[in-house]
Amino acid sequence: MKETPLPTNFLNLKNKADKIKDLNKRELFLAEHLTRYKQEQHDGDIIQQITDEISLTQLQKLLSNAQNITDQETQIVDKIEETTDIPCIKVKTVVMLEILHEMKAGTAQNDRSKISKLIAFLTGNSYNKIYNEMRSGINLTKYHIPQIDEVNKILIDLKIPISICKDKMY
Repeated sequence: MKETPLPTNFLNLKNKADKIKDLNKRELFLAEHLTRYKQEQHDGDIIQQITDEISLTQLQKLLSNAQNITDQETQIVDKIEETTDIPCIKVKTVVMLEILHEMKAGTAQNDRSKISKLIAFLTGNSYNKIYNEMRSGINLTKYHIPQIDEVNKILIDLKIPISICKDKMY
């Protein structure tokens, strides 16, 4: 692995680190540079250099495990949403988008961010998840059909002139 030259001052290093959005990756970036500076400082002291390298490797393992745990938590939450009778956030979001659209207050008139905040407030779901779903377009699947059918019946009972369709991109 070819190593790039070490930055000559902290400001250059900090500017590079600040461009890394993922905090785990940023921490790892800084830790790698710290280790390389220490190793340069301890040139000739092989024991200290090995100790520094072991510390860096342990941090890499720790951050990797933390990322794996986060990924597993996300998968568990998604699985729980799939297996419960509680309507998933996609269906809830689509219903609220259609109601807002009927009120002439849909995404064409308002900012997605504001609508995402409202939906997050009303549903208790993550603003970021709702915003990202809206930004990429919400596509309902056959998995959502029972929830779509149920909400359409409720809307008919309430005499609200909207319906949710599986084949439409919201």
